[in-house]
Amino acid sequence: MVSLRNIFHKKHSLPKIDFFKLVLLVSALVVAFSTFYYLMIFIPGKEKARTDWEREQAVSDAAKESVEESDRQFNQRMLEACLTDAESSYTSYWNKECKGQGLSKDCSLPGYLADNASDFRKEIKNDCFKQYPASSR
Repeated sequence: MVSLRNIFHKKHSLPKIDFFKLVLLVSALVVAFSTFYYLMIFIPGKEKARTDWEREQAVSDAAKESVEESDRQFNQRMLEACLTDAESSYTSYWNKECKGQGLSKDCSLPGYLADNASDFRKEIKNDCFKQYPASSR
């Protein structure tokens, strides 16, 4: 009969593992895990981050271009409105000078008055171009 005492006190021998082989096995596992991590996790993550950044840059550039184009269109409309107002002011100035000379609208003004009106027109048009410069594309 086998007593419990003999079972618990019996020396069980575990297989001897060479320390050198254990170090080699652990080293191989560390290298394998490191390679797996680098190839399967790190590089794809890095590539994804780069692609995400490029996508964000493209969206940002497109938004910037859209804003710039919108600004150009607004500037162009404002310039056209300013030039229209300038022409209207010139016509009013001319007709006021005609009236001051006792003449009807759209009259032929004397040279010095016509030159003054022309200078006035150039000045207000130049003010428009200064206020709303044409954007180069």
